[in-house]
Amino acid sequence: MRPLIHIVCLLLLVGLFASCDSDPILGIKQDLCWFTPKGEALDNNGTVNGKILVLYRSSNFERGKYGNCELDGSITSGYRIEKNEPEYFPEEMYARSPEEIDTLIMIENKKGKYLDPMSVRKSLSRQGDVDVFSGITEISLIDYKSGNVIRKTRHENTIIPKTVSENRLRLDNSSARYEYVVEPSADELRTYLREISDKAKMPSSR
Repeated sequence: MRPLIHIVCLLLLVGLFASCDSDPILGIKQDLCWFTPKGEALDNNGTVNGKILVLYRSSNFERGKYGNCELDGSITSGYRIEKNEPEYFPEEMYARSPEEIDTLIMIENKKGKYLDPMSVRKSLSRQGDVDVFSGITEISLIDYKSGNVIRKTRHENTIIPKTVSENRLRLDNSSARYEYVVEPSADELRTYLREISDKAKMPSSR
C-alpha cells in the first residue's frame, strides 16, 4: 500500500505544478493576496484601465496567512463566484500573465457594526448561534505598475444569507463565540463594480 500512496501523492503534486504552469497568475497568487499598495494618488473619477485582475479578501483574511483570499478570472481555479456564474468582467479584460496586469481591483470585506446574535444555518442540516456584524465592502482600484491606489469605494452589507459556509465563521477568542461578517453577493459586487467601470457585467435577473 505504501508505494501506491507515494504514487498518488506524486501525481497530485504533478497536477498542482501543471495547473500553475498553465495559469501563470496562480503562480503568483500568494504575492497578489498579500499585496500592499505603495501609496495613494486618488481620483474620484478614476476608472479601470487596461488588463485587470480582481482580488477578493474576506473579513477573515490575515496578511501572512493562507486562505480567505480568492481571485476572479483565473483560468483553472480560484474564482470567488460560483463556477456556473460568469466572471465580473468580460473575459478579454483579464490579464493572463503577471506582466499583463495594468489594474488590480482589490475587494476587501471588513467587519462593520454589530447587528444581532442570530441562529445562522451553516449548512442544510446544521445551524448554530453566532454574532452577526455588517460587512463593509471596500473596493480599491490600483495602478498595478506603480502600486498606487487611484480610487476607493465603500458599501455596507446587512442582508444575512440563508446559509453560511463554515469557513466564513470566525471564533472570537475573547468571547469564545463565533461571529459572521455579512458578505456581498455576486450581484451586489457587480453593482459596486459598475461604479468604477461600465464594462462590469450587470447583475443577473434572478
